[in-house]
Amino acid sequence: MKTVIASLFIFISLVPISYSQEDIALLDPFLSDNYTRGGNLIYDCRSKHWVCTGNGEFDYCQKERTFGVNEKISDLGCVPVKVFASEKACIDSQKNLVSGNFGMRFCQHPDLQEANKLIK
Repeated sequence: MKTVIASLFIFISLVPISYSQEDIALLDPFLSDNYTRGGNLIYDCRSKHWVCTGNGEFDYCQKERTFGVNEKISDLGCVPVKVFASEKACIDSQKNLVSGNFGMRFCQHPDLQEANKLIK
């Protein structure tokens, strides 16, 4: 009996798993040390990238931005953009925004955005 179990174990360990690296990556709830997966779109002004993230990061971004605007901080840390119904809907929107280079204009305090329009 032990030989049958050992043989079965060896056989199972040799069978290739049919998951691709992309499939495995999608199972991980973390995108990075800073973000979890989710349907909330933000623009990270510090790292200069769009990200579909979880509720916690989105809420933090909203609070950080409100504080920055109220305190007249010129360079804001992030932009909470939109809460989508699903992560897929967020990613579809993110793809369109990545190619359009829209992010940086939202990273300044609103008063500075208006001043910069006059300069250009």
